[in-house]
Formats: sequence, structure tokens, C-alpha cells
Amino acid sequence: MPKTERILGHLPLTFRAGADPSALRALVGAFGDELQAAENSLAAVMRSHWVDFADSGMDTIRDLACLASLYGLLPRDDETVEEFREHLKRYVRTFLAGTVTVQGLLRITAEALHLDIEDGYQSIDAWWDRDVDPVVTSLPSGADAAATVLGVPHARRDGTDPGPAVVAGLPDLRGGVDLRDRPLLWLAVDGGGTVPIDLTDQAADPSTVQPEEIAAAINAAVGFQMAQVSDGRLRLTSATTGAAARIDVEDGPQDAAVTVLGLAPRLYRGADATHATVVGGADLSTPTDLTGRRYLRIDVDGNHLAEIDAAAAAPDPAAVTIEQVTQAINGALGVDVTSHDGQFLTLTSPTPGSAGYIAFQAPAAQDATALLFGPVASFTFGTDPRSARAHGTRDIGLGVDLTVASNVRLAVDEQPAVTVDVAGADPATTLPGEIVTSLNAGLGDTVAEHDGRFVMVRSPTVGS
Repeated sequence: MPKTERILGHLPLTFRAGADPSALRALVGAFGDELQAAENSLAAVMRSHWVDFADSGMDTIRDLACLASLYGLLPRDDETVEEFREHLKRYVRTFLAGTVTVQGLLRITAEALHLDIEDGYQSIDAWWDRDVDPVVTSLPSGADAAATVLGVPHARRDGTDPGPAVVAGLPDLRGGVDLRDRPLLWLAVDGGGTVPIDLTDQAADPSTVQPEEIAAAINAAVGFQMAQVSDGRLRLTSATTGAAARIDVEDGPQDAAVTVLGLAPRLYRGADATHATVVGGADLSTPTDLTGRRYLRIDVDGNHLAEIDAAAAAPDPAAVTIEQVTQAINGALGVDVTSHDGQFLTLTSPTPGSAGYIAFQAPAAQDATALLFGPVASFTFGTDPRSARAHGTRDIGLGVDLTVASNVRLAVDEQPAVTVDVAGADPATTLPGEIVTSLNAGLGDTVAEHDGRFVMVRSPTVGS
């Protein structure tokens, strides 16, 4: 809306202008036209500061020349306003992006030749962007003997600097591991003798040993920082480097290697029959108050069942010692199945093998089972003697490729070790049945079997 009309629109109705020509409109128009001209001039000044609008619609280059002078650029005599506008944009883009790139060199060349080029790598047919170089064709000269003597036209193999021996564990130990039954790691470092290391030496709780505690126990035993923990996994590094560096993780009793490193043993042993054994978890090193809970009901081997007053051997049921509890249980059952170490009770079945068991049942009242033994299973059985067994962990039901390596070396029950080639009729797809047949034939006994997916080997004898 023109400024004159806006001014008249704000006046009271008594000053409303009559029909033109009007003295009031002429008076207001003098001010309105000046205000409109000032607003147009202000817009023109603002537009002159923008490279896309400066000198728009003009025949001569004036404002654009002022902007260009900031970068040391002057218009050519033959350039129009719009030509110089594009010239200025290219010049500033080169100034900002630099002149040492491929695109920068192209821009400078185009400026020198007064040429216009598309600005962007997509417009360049660059050799490094081509999938195939149509200009260059390579042909062998015929003098190269590599293909003849090595079987490959070209190859590169880089050597490596001498490094230490490293054993990287596979299991994630961040949740802690139970090493109560298998606390030992049998290590030999750099050709030294094998040393059993108790991994629970630095542990607060052997049932949940943390990886940092395992590393601390190993480092304390070997005398240097051999063990580290990375992402919850154990990593062993020798002190020396080169061919002399060596770490041997040996098999041994109570072996923890499979738990902490994920290394399966190479030696598998059978076991004799065991007695059913329950070790209590309640600390009875100080006298126990059995006034409110004093009864047990225990069945041993199905031959000894009794409702037991655990405080029967104590003069004061409020202060019953672990020895008095032991006497009470053995007296009620009529057989010595209970022992203690001064802190925890232990029940042991007199019958070896799976026929022996210990069962905790609920007494008629005042059940003291949890108070005296802690959380225990209702039934605990012994185990029968068993043979040595090794169970494969790789599923080879669809066949396994044994074209490169096909030998297995086994020793069974103190017999001399035998090397058996277990490759099948087609070594690239050797089936489990072919492996089992080869092992049994090579060892002269039925020691190998399979379930269609995994191969298993067991000794023909049982026991340790």
C-alpha cells in the first residue's frame, strides 16, 4: 500500500479526504512520496551488499566492483553486469577453496582463457574415478618366470618384527568364575619348567573369582606382568620375544585352562567311583543356638534314615558346638557319615558309586537343615567309575575339509601313540563316519564313535 494511503488511513474520520484533487491528499502526498522514496533507497542499499542482487537491472558495474575490490579483482572492459557477477563468484570460490587442487587449477586456467566451466568434480573425467582405464593396456613381456616356478604371476609377502608369545583367552570373565573345583593353571614360560598356579590366591571369593584377581595371581607366581585383562578376557604375554619366546599351557590336575582361557585339554582321564558328599555352607565355628530349630531328617543310601535331634549331645541347646552336632548325627544314623573341619559339616555316603546317596527330608518340626548346612540339594548321588572321554566341539555333520591336514595322533590307556590319517574318500568333505572308521582301524579297538554331527573318543577301560 502506498505511504500516502497508509497515512490517510490513520487520520480521524473528520479529516477524511474528499474527492480528488484534494488539498489534504496533496499535503499528505508530499510526505508519503518522500517516505516511499526513502524506503526504496534503503532496499537498494541493502541489495547492493549482496552479490546476487547488487547492480541488478543496471547497465554499468558499480556495487559489484566495490565488492570485488575486497579480493583485488576488477571487471574487464568487455564484461556485462551478469558476466562479472559470475566471474566474481568463481574468483571468490577459488580464493576460499585454494588453487592447488585439481578443481582449483582448472578454475585458474579457465579464468586465464576467459572460459566458463562447470564447477564440481562430477564434470571432470578423472582417471582415478574410472573403473577401467581405456587408454592404457598392459601386456606381459614374456620374460617373467614367476607363474612357471611359483604358480602365481605376482605376489607380495611382508615379514614381521620379532614379537612375544601370546595366548589370548576366549571366555568373558567379567561376571566372575567358580574355581573351587579347578583352581590351577599349569604354565611353562620361555622354556622353563611347568608351574601350577593357584588362581584363587588373590581372590576374595573362590566361587566368583574376578579376571583382575586371576591376572594378579598369575603375575605374582611368575614374577613379571605376564597377564593382562582386556574386555574381560585374559591375555598372557611372554617376557621375551623372537623364536625363544614360548608359553605352554599344560594339562594337570584341577586344570582351570578351559574355564579361564577356553583351551580344551589334550589329556583326558577316567575317574574312579565317588562317594556322595555334601559339604555344608553354614559357618559353625562358634556355638549355635538350636533352641528354636534343632531337628534334621537324613536318609543315607536308603539304609540309614533317622529323625535327628542335632542338640542331643549338647548340655545347652542354646550353645551347640560343631563337634556335638557331628556326634548327634552319627549317633542317630548308626554310622559315621559326618565329619567337620572346625567350621563346616561334611556328610559322606559309605557306599561308592551311583548307589550311594544323601537325601535331606523335612523333619516333623523345627527344621534345622538350612541353619546347620546352608542351602543344600535335596538329593546328592555318588558317581560310578567312568572311562576317559573326549567329545568333539565342532559340528562336522555335513563334512569337513581335510585336504591340507588330516592326521590325528592318539595314545589310549598307556599304549604307544599312533598317528592316523582320517581323511575320507573325498578329503574335502570327510564325513564323521569315515573319521570314526579310520580311528578305530588305526588304534585297533573301538574307541571312536559319532552322533552324526560330533566325533567322540573314549577309552575301553574305566577308572583312573
